[in-house]
Amino acid sequence: MEPTVIGIIYPLPGNLVKEILHKNKSIFYKYLGRVPTKKTKERLTEGMYLFIYESGGSKKIVGIAEIEKITYETADEIISRYPNTMMGTKSHLKKYSKNREEKKLQVLKLNNVEILKNPIIFNQHMSVSGRYMFADCYNSLKK
Repeated sequence: MEPTVIGIIYPLPGNLVKEILHKNKSIFYKYLGRVPTKKTKERLTEGMYLFIYESGGSKKIVGIAEIEKITYETADEIISRYPNTMMGTKSHLKKYSKNREEKKLQVLKLNNVEILKNPIIFNQHMSVSGRYMFADCYNSLKK
């Protein structure tokens, strides 16, 4: 039986973590290695969770948010649709998308963002592309 995916962990620098957790920024975006097609079976679906992992020295899951909606949009589309609710600034997104202006980013509309009172130490390998969170892993981390 395949393990149950309950969400995704994406590493974020401290400044973007603060935007999501403390400034009510509900639009998260990230370039993926590939954009799914209609034939692709996606493991991450609406209703799952984004586990907010603070990269750098912390290496902890500091927040959790429900994924309300998943779309794939260009940087310009994100800037025009979500100017006040996207994480980071317009200039940050422009810099992040330099030389990839036509490539679509994964856009997660977040809901019920929760700051963890006791951040979860996550000592497992974390790449820039993130990793899926499985139910059994999350349950063992919470202990």
